[in-house]
Amino acid sequence: MSEIKLVRCEPKVCPPSCEEAGQVAELVIGCTMESEDGKNSAYIDGIKQFDPCITVEYLNDNLSDICSQYIANQGWEKSLTSQIEAQAKQNVGIENYQMPEVILVDKEPEEGSPANPTNPDLPEPEQTPEPVVDDVDEEEDTSEE
Repeated sequence: MSEIKLVRCEPKVCPPSCEEAGQVAELVIGCTMESEDGKNSAYIDGIKQFDPCITVEYLNDNLSDICSQYIANQGWEKSLTSQIEAQAKQNVGIENYQMPEVILVDKEPEEGSPANPTNPDLPEPEQTPEPVVDDVDEEEDTSEE
């Protein structure tokens, strides 16, 4: 697999009503990865929270470390690799396929199809069990003798 690429980086600041107004509260991080042959790619994103908030200057000075650590902590390399491997196993369309003219005609649904199930197995209504009532004839004695 190729390396992860950072393609989205959107800091969000605290609102004016907040004590830390104007400081960065969270960072939306988005990454992609392509297969070696370039035929498959995957995207993932997430939100890094800052508590306490950080300054924009601190974010800019440490952006590489912040993003790299977040990506590592989330296990995105493994996740993106798995997505690409799954894509490689999916059926693919015929390149430049030209559909011939198709004329749709009325048909009855085949037996066993969703519109005409063979044996519609409807679940039977569940019966509510009777509540269990304990008969208590005597009070429990918890005193020590």
